[in-house]
Amino acid sequence: MSEKMKFLEEIRKHKNESRLAVDVAEELAGLAEELAKGQITISGETLSVSDTFSFSIKKQFKKGVVSCEIFLQDRPPTDKKNPADAVVVSLKASAREKTGAPGGKKLKKEIALLWKEAMKQVAEGIAPAPATVRQLLRRCEDYNLCADKQWFDSWRQCSDEIKACLAAAGKGDFPTAREKVALVNRLTKECHKLYK
Repeated sequence: MSEKMKFLEEIRKHKNESRLAVDVAEELAGLAEELAKGQITISGETLSVSDTFSFSIKKQFKKGVVSCEIFLQDRPPTDKKNPADAVVVSLKASAREKTGAPGGKKLKKEIALLWKEAMKQVAEGIAPAPATVRQLLRRCEDYNLCADKQWFDSWRQCSDEIKACLAAAGKGDFPTAREKVALVNRLTKECHKLYK
């Protein structure tokens, strides 16, 4: 089983477990303390990390439920002498190989098909179906685990623009949604030119 699949299975197992807020806060404080020291412990092994990170927190309140997703990725200095020192840290996936988790090609194809469908509907002035939106957003989040660190920031920007496009279309703001479609397609082409 791949690291990604192990991680997702672990999340499913613990999804309905309840923990006290104080325990969660303590665990997060422990992580913060480790990062401040320039290290992190993964599977019992303490690894060094740089002092620069990509970081985002997504907080939501839906149907009376609060959720918070934290994404953290080590951004090592651009020292080309020793790229082996690069450590990827993600609270979503505790370990991600240098080239990303396996399964990326399949996810990429699914995203492309769903995006094509969404673009067509936006072009026609129709908000994409909620099921399509949910699937596309879920696939984009899953792909965060597969994106290579070399172009991860470009992927994250593209993913954010996809979300903005779908949100605008859902509100009936099709001029903005169409602008976002054009931007996503431009970002995708630029990324492919640089990294393919």
